[in-house]
Amino acid sequence: MSPPGGGANYAVAAAGPVTITPGGSTYTTSPQPTFTASGGPELHFSLRLGAAHPFFPPGWLPEIWNAKVSTASTGGVGSVTPPAGLLEPGKQYTIIAADFIAGSVSPFGTYRSFYADLTGAVVTTSPCTAPCVPYPQAVPLLDNDYPGSSNTGRFSVAPVGNADDVGDVLLSVRITPRSADPTTGSSAGKVKLYDPRYPEVQAPILTGTFPTGTGSATTTVTMALGAQDAVGIAVRNISGSVRVEVTAIGWYPWESAEDAADELAEEEAEPTDAEIEEFEALEEEESIPSPVLTPAEEADLQATNPGLGEASPTGESCEEPTGDAYTCMGIDPTPPTSGQSGSTEPRVTERGVPITGIDCSAYAYLTWTTKRKTTCNKISGFVKEIDLKTKQVIGQIDFTVDTLILTSARSLRIEVYRTFRYVPGSAQGTMMGGQTLHGAALCSSNCTADTTTDNMRAGDLGPLHPEADMSFVRRGTVAVGAQASVLMTLAIFKPGRFGPNSLRQDVPRIRCDYKAYIGGAGCVFVDAQPTLKQFLSSPTTPDIVAHIKRAQSSLNRHWGRRTDGTALNRMYDIPAKKLNRKAAKNQCRIKGIVNSCDEYSYASTYQGCAIVTCDVAGVPRTQNSLQGTQLQKFYRANRLLDDDPFWVKVLP
Repeated sequence: MSPPGGGANYAVAAAGPVTITPGGSTYTTSPQPTFTASGGPELHFSLRLGAAHPFFPPGWLPEIWNAKVSTASTGGVGSVTPPAGLLEPGKQYTIIAADFIAGSVSPFGTYRSFYADLTGAVVTTSPCTAPCVPYPQAVPLLDNDYPGSSNTGRFSVAPVGNADDVGDVLLSVRITPRSADPTTGSSAGKVKLYDPRYPEVQAPILTGTFPTGTGSATTTVTMALGAQDAVGIAVRNISGSVRVEVTAIGWYPWESAEDAADELAEEEAEPTDAEIEEFEALEEEESIPSPVLTPAEEADLQATNPGLGEASPTGESCEEPTGDAYTCMGIDPTPPTSGQSGSTEPRVTERGVPITGIDCSAYAYLTWTTKRKTTCNKISGFVKEIDLKTKQVIGQIDFTVDTLILTSARSLRIEVYRTFRYVPGSAQGTMMGGQTLHGAALCSSNCTADTTTDNMRAGDLGPLHPEADMSFVRRGTVAVGAQASVLMTLAIFKPGRFGPNSLRQDVPRIRCDYKAYIGGAGCVFVDAQPTLKQFLSSPTTPDIVAHIKRAQSSLNRHWGRRTDGTALNRMYDIPAKKLNRKAAKNQCRIKGIVNSCDEYSYASTYQGCAIVTCDVAGVPRTQNSLQGTQLQKFYRANRLLDDDPFWVKVLP
């Protein structure tokens, strides 16, 4: 091919783009590559030494070989192969393809500059040994040039497998310099592979001074990847330019048959009645005030219970004065110093056993002492008769009311147990006859009360004689998927009308739902956050409990530790849980942990290893299996749905 001005008859014609096989757009790995282009009816190929300059035609480069080929019988496509020994390792070349017309070659042909990478292909024999599973044939995932000092990109691992979960993929990464720093003669820098969704979980970094000339730096890394996952690649601080090749050569399955069986057993773990009671007994009690209802909740209650007064947990409310005297009723803001029975915690069950003589004296006054399925409350009040003319109290009697409410982890039933007591020695003066004290358990439209059980009606207040304790039971059913508003009332009843309705207590919110993954239908006090208690002295999971204690102390947010940490949130989403397990197992592999991999926070929480910084440790497989089953039973016993908070407490 002659340069312009050489006297030849040039035609302005160009061939189609040049491709190089084997290799990519900027290199070949063969000493005799095949160059292909389209055009014709004849194509002229010219191989030049050196790389084309963006401002000068490649025709100025020295030609070392050329060939001509007819395309008439090949559909306008022509291919040529240079002779053996022509290409030298590590050097750059430019191949030009142009139409050969009227006895001359067009100087405007297409061209491609490339490197002669003749050091051999990426490693194709797998170095992995059991439990690593080698691929029958290495799977190329990436082959790209990265010029300049800083570049990023992505590639997919789709060719690795078709399963939803592939495993920890063993990758071979080869770095080959394209050009070196003219001062140092090397291409220093680093290449990092990472999961772009969770960049904190990264594969090891290949760093250092990459060799020049024909050399290359090769390493193998293991990443937690599944089919169709994307992989991020970051090339940093490259003083020249590099080619990066990534090949999948083997994989570690996410879980063995034993792991899969353990996981299935965990998901299907159903607590027994005895285990539910055991979880209940170990729960931490919380003092929860009466909730502040939303306008919609209040409107629903008022519509369901006409004439209902506003909530007034303490203070005094009086009827409109009529006749010679009127009545007031109220709640003491502080507990009385006498008249308390001092009883201990009432014994409760979930199976509808009738309970009478409820006493919540052992708990905080006024507030609701609540677990996930029980709440207990005690108040003290008074009824006063006031002379209309003098405004003096002419009669008074004090009382206490204890309320116990039960829900069930396995049904939509709620039960209200209430005991009214006159305080001994509190009666003073006289009171109008015919007045009675009424108590009721009311509910929003989501509840259906049991009509066979009446509310509480105390006897005539007139004689001011203390009566025996009076108790009532109220049962009802809450609609599936509902959040019920329940309240307790006391009112004075006079012949023909109700008096002041000053005593109204709103009960902590009850959530009733039906979820197959939590064992069907059930109800809980949704604001109570249960605690999973773990014992260092446990004969079945001592290593796991010790790991939890270390992790709660070392992690910044002290996940799950109620005293100074942040609550955990249960996560049901199965794909998300698997991502957490992937991230945990990747960390265990990087740390060289060969035992069963235990993670904290749990993979079944929104604080798992793929979402926040977690802690991993090796534990015996049997302990890991037992822990997973226990955690699932805890979720079901407490009806922890997706995103519900809970705590973990480590005890001796």
